[in-house]
Amino acid sequence: MKNEAFSNQIKLWLADLDRYELEKVIQKLSENAWSMGQVYMHIINDTSWYFEQAESCFGNENNKLKTMNIEGDRLFEANGFSNIKIKGSDNADSVSQPENIAELKQELKA
Repeated sequence: MKNEAFSNQIKLWLADLDRYELEKVIQKLSENAWSMGQVYMHIINDTSWYFEQAESCFGNENNKLKTMNIEGDRLFEANGFSNIKIKGSDNADSVSQPENIAELKQELKA
C-alpha cells in the first residue's frame, strides 16, 4: 500500500512537469529561493540517498538488539515527516538546476 502511494506521488510529479516549459521550471521567484527544478532535484537526490541508506541496513545485524530513538519512533508512528518548514542552506544555488525536463522525468522514474 505504501509502495503504491509512493508510485502515485511520483506519477503526479511527472504529470505536473508536462505543464511547464524549462524556463518556468528553473525560474526563481526571489534571489534566495529555490526554483521548482531545484526542489525536484533535491527530492530526487535525497530520496536516492535515503534508499542507499536503507539498502545498507539490509542484512546488517550490528544494531538489531538496540531500540529506535524518540525521533525515529515518532517518524514511524506518523508514517512520515512532520509538516514543518525546514530552513536549509542560505545559498540558493546549493542544489543544481536541471538541464532539461527530460532529465527530471528520467530521474523520477529511476
